[in-house]
Amino acid sequence: MGAVHALRGEVVSIKIPFSGKPDPVITWQKGQDLIDTNGHYQVIVTRSFTSLVFPNGVDRKDAGFYVVCAKNRFGIDQKTVELDVADVPDPPRGLKVTDISRDSLNLTWNAPATDGGSRVTNYTIEKRATTAERWIRVAQARDTRYTVVNLFGKTSYQFRVIAENKFGQSQPSEPTEPIITKEDKTRKLNYDEEVDETREVTTVKASHTSTKELYDKYMIAEELGRGQFGIVHQEIIKKSLVSEDVKRSQAEIKVSSTKMTVSEGQKLTLKANIAGASEVKWVLNGMELTNSEEYRYGVSGSDHTLTIKKASHKDEGILTCEGRTNQGIIKCQFDLSFSKEHSNEPAFITQPKSQNVNEGQDVLLTCEVSGDPAPEIEWFKDNQPIAISSHIRVNRSKNIYSLEIRNASVTDSGKYTVKAKNYYGQCSATASLSVLPLIEEPPKEVVLRTSGDASMQESFSSQALHMSASKQEASFSSFSSSGSSSMTEMKFASMSAKSMSSMKESFVEMSSSSIMGKSSLTQLENSTSKMLKSGLRGVPPKIEALPADISIDEGKVLTVSCAFSGEPAPEVTWYCKGRKISSQDEQGRFHVETSEDLTTLIIMDVQKNDGGLYTLNLGNEFGSDSATVNINIRSI
Repeated sequence: MGAVHALRGEVVSIKIPFSGKPDPVITWQKGQDLIDTNGHYQVIVTRSFTSLVFPNGVDRKDAGFYVVCAKNRFGIDQKTVELDVADVPDPPRGLKVTDISRDSLNLTWNAPATDGGSRVTNYTIEKRATTAERWIRVAQARDTRYTVVNLFGKTSYQFRVIAENKFGQSQPSEPTEPIITKEDKTRKLNYDEEVDETREVTTVKASHTSTKELYDKYMIAEELGRGQFGIVHQEIIKKSLVSEDVKRSQAEIKVSSTKMTVSEGQKLTLKANIAGASEVKWVLNGMELTNSEEYRYGVSGSDHTLTIKKASHKDEGILTCEGRTNQGIIKCQFDLSFSKEHSNEPAFITQPKSQNVNEGQDVLLTCEVSGDPAPEIEWFKDNQPIAISSHIRVNRSKNIYSLEIRNASVTDSGKYTVKAKNYYGQCSATASLSVLPLIEEPPKEVVLRTSGDASMQESFSSQALHMSASKQEASFSSFSSSGSSSMTEMKFASMSAKSMSSMKESFVEMSSSSIMGKSSLTQLENSTSKMLKSGLRGVPPKIEALPADISIDEGKVLTVSCAFSGEPAPEVTWYCKGRKISSQDEQGRFHVETSEDLTTLIIMDVQKNDGGLYTLNLGNEFGSDSATVNINIRSI
C-alpha cells in the first residue's frame, strides 16, 4: 500500500491483511522500537488482518515508517508503511536585514524547511526594541521579503518572522542580531535633532513630580531611544488627561494575581472574569499569544479562558489576560511555575480481554496500567462496584492488576470495567465475560429388530451426550449381539437435540426393513451421512478488540473500529446512549461500515452532544456479545 496521509489530531487506522498456517505471530515496530497497545497505540490482530490504530489522533512525531512482521515456523514476511502527518509549518530560516535607514529597513528570509503538508499562506513580521521584552506585530506578508517602515532613528531593534498555514502558526524564527537604525541629520525632528550644548537650558518643575502620579496616568510600554537627557519611551495613556476644572472621576486599572503550580505535559485552562471587555488578549512574559491549537481562546459569559493543550517549561512565567472596558484596562495575572516532580496520567499498557468460559471454571481478568503517582484501581460489573468476597478477589503485582472469579456461575456473566485514576487524570477499559451452562442428558438406548427368517438384533447405545452453548457432541456405537466382530462407531459434531430425534426415528424405520447384513448397515451409514450434513454448526460472536475511551476535539472526524468473529457472520448493531444508530441519523453524519470481521463507526463533524457511551452489539443463533466505549468531545 502507498503512504497514509493524515492531519494532526486525526484518528488513523493502518490495516494490513495476512494469511498463513499455522497462524503467524504479528508484530509492529517503528524504527527499532516494538509497538504494543498503550495509551497512544492500539494493535488489533484477527484471523485475517492486523491494524495499528491511533485512537487519540496522530501527532507530528508519529510521522515515519512502520513495519509489520508476520512469522510462523515456516517463514517470515514483512511490509513497510509510511505515515505522513500534516501539521503547522517549521519556522522560517535565514532571516536577514538590509538597506537600514533612519526609519526603515528591508527583511528577507527563506521558506520553512517543511510546510507541514499544507502551503504557507502568509508570514507575520514582529519587532522588539532591545530594551523591551514584548514583541510587537508589524505586518503580514505573502512573500519572503518585507520593508519595515515607521521606525525611530538611532534605535536598536530585533526582528523575527512566523510562518502560517491552514493548520496554524509555526514557532518564531531565530531573531536577528540587534540592528541600530541610522540618524538622518538632514531631517531634524523633535526626538532625534542635534543638541546645541552652548544653548542655555531653562528648567521648569514638572506638573507631576510624583512617580505614583505618573504611573497612575501612563503605562510605559516600550523604550524608543536614548539621548543626552535620558530615555525616550512610547507611552500608552491609561486614562484621559483633563484640565483641573473638569471634575470627572476616572476608574483605576484593576489587577488580580494568582499563583499556580503545574506539571509538564498537563492540560491547563485559565479563567479571567472581565465583564464587558473588548479587545481581549493573553500575554505571556510580554509576548502576545495567538489563538491556535496550542493556545485556545474561549469565552463563557464574562469569563475569558485560555486553554493550554500541553503545558511545557516555555509557558513558565507571568501570563496576563488584558481586556479593555469603559472603566479602563482590566488585567488578570497568573504566575505559572512548574512542579519538579515527574508525573503523568494513567494509561493502559495491556487491557483485560473478553472471555467465554464454562460454568465452574476459574476466571482471571488482568491489565497493566502506568501512571505516576500510581493510580487507584476500581473494578465494576455492569457499572456497579464489585464487592470483594471469597468468590471474587482483587490482586496487584507492581503495575499489573487482576480480578479473580473462582468457580464461575452463569450469574457472573456481564461487562467488567476497570478504572484507573490519579491526580492527573483517569482511564478505563471494559471486557465481557460469558459463563456457559453445562447441560447433561442420561445415556439413551435404541434396539432395532429385523423381520423375516433371519433373527438379527442390533443395539445402539448413546455413549454420552454433552451439550453447551458453543459445542454439542454425540457418540454412538453400533454392534451385533449375535457375535459379529464388526463394529462401527460414528461421531457427530454440533448436533442438535432435534437432529438426535431424527436419527432415532431413522433407526426405528430400519428395524422394519427386510434387508439383511451389509445392506442394513449401508442404509444406516447413508442415513447418518445425510444427518451430518443437516447438522447445525457455528461459533458464537466474540468482540476481539475495541478501543479504550476516546477523547476528540469538536469538529473532527471520529472513527471507532472493532474486530470481531463468529459463524455464521453475526448481525452488527451500534447504539448511542441506548438509541440505535443508522446512517440517516443526524443529517447523515453517522456512518457504519462492516466487513467480514471488522465494523467501523464514523461520525463526521463531531459535535458536543455526540459525547457519551456507544455500545456495539453482535448476535447470531449461537449467542451474542457486546462492548461499550466512552466518547469525550473536547470543546474548541
